[in-house]
Amino acid sequence: MKGRRTPTQIKIAQGTDQKCRLIPNEMKPKKIRGLPIPPITVQQTPGADIIWYQKVKELKSLGVLSVLDVDDLTIYCCEMAIYYGCMNVLNSDPEGRYYETGTGVRKLKPEVTDAREALDRALKISGRFGFNPADRGKISMPPKDDNSILHD
Repeated sequence: MKGRRTPTQIKIAQGTDQKCRLIPNEMKPKKIRGLPIPPITVQQTPGADIIWYQKVKELKSLGVLSVLDVDDLTIYCCEMAIYYGCMNVLNSDPEGRYYETGTGVRKLKPEVTDAREALDRALKISGRFGFNPADRGKISMPPKDDNSILHD
């Protein structure tokens, strides 16, 4: 199975661009100017708006936030908010992460599973933005340009 294609700007920055390997008419989405208002899903998920503004601010300062990134960023923020919410519930419960059934069997609380699943989904999306050191090593920064729209 082939890996993802490397964007032309990255090939140019790395000096590996060859005319035969360049992507013709490569998509170049418009970048967002200013800090966009979080989508309603983010606004309605407790804690997601804080994560939204933190990530948007950083991605904006790097010049890599485009209109097409909003959906992935929305999902990331909501999943992380779910994770933090579940962890807050578990950490405030003196009984910990398990409960006992009527027969004395210990089982994981549903919040543990919810937290794990939300974190797993968030981590899969986070790599697209370079939110962890391993992923940042795979991303080359695009050159700064004025190819941006929205929110002056």
